[in-house]
Amino acid sequence: RTVGDKFDVCFECCGVPAAVGLCVKAAASGGTVCVVANLPEVTPTRLQEAARREIDIIGVYRYCNLYPTALSLVASGRVNLKPLVSKKFPLAAANEAFEHFATGEPIKILIEPNPPEGSSS
Repeated sequence: RTVGDKFDVCFECCGVPAAVGLCVKAAASGGTVCVVANLPEVTPTRLQEAARREIDIIGVYRYCNLYPTALSLVASGRVNLKPLVSKKFPLAAANEAFEHFATGEPIKILIEPNPPEGSSS
């Protein structure tokens, strides 16, 4: 759910330290940032912004033995990941893909090195 142009909950799943700060900026006041990825020991984040806007920062630790269950849920169709992919681009259009991603509109984009014949983005 969004509050204006901000989000109730933001998930950091990529392991890039700067993404934590981006999540804080994207979270609504009173929202939550959930850190899922493994980050380096030192992660520079402006905690004052989180404190001033009353943003909770929580961590989630996942266990590798849960991957088979997660993969099974996806394989069975009980969990559909397709809605998370906003758009697909062929490798030749990688620059366009990054420009599109920089607009902040897409949730996730995919760059396909070898897209299937006849596929459309």
